[in-house]
Amino acid sequence: ENAVVREHLGTVREVSLDMVKTAAEDDDETFVYRVNGSKASGHIKGVTADNDDGESEFISGELELDSGAKFDLFPHDP
Repeated sequence: ENAVVREHLGTVREVSLDMVKTAAEDDDETFVYRVNGSKASGHIKGVTADNDDGESEFISGELELDSGAKFDLFPHDP
């Protein structure tokens, strides 16, 4: 679980792929998900890669709340 998501969305209740926003991206590696949490809702846009277990996970991305506030998912990465 991502600390930025936990801080701003709270407990994630629902996640769904936003096909329209994903299709509007310029590359095939960026995905956009609609996320609803206990504190707020918004979209997560980011690049995913398979981890050692073969599961997809974000390696870079941004959370945009419905309020318009934006947050880097990995603010402490070099």
